[in-house]
Amino acid sequence: MGQADFRDTIKEYGKKQPHSLDIRTFHVNFGLRCNQQCRHCHHQTGPERSAMMSWETMELIIRNAQKQTVETIDITGGALIKSCVKPLIE
Repeated sequence: MGQADFRDTIKEYGKKQPHSLDIRTFHVNFGLRCNQQCRHCHHQTGPERSAMMSWETMELIIRNAQKQTVETIDITGGALIKSCVKPLIE
């Protein structure tokens, strides 16, 4: 479900747009692709999974984190995360 779809769904139920007064931790999952397939992984990542976050979405996360009092950015996304996360850290 995309962002516009979510907003339409909220309006359909007669509720206000969701918002937060204070965000201290951003949990960011870059995707499901991983070169390992660990049984304990609650994301069920693996080498056959292809879903990865787009740079456009990463930029949206950065912009929103800068607007908040974020103390921690918790980054996950498989063993291939190093190449994906470099632009976010910079």
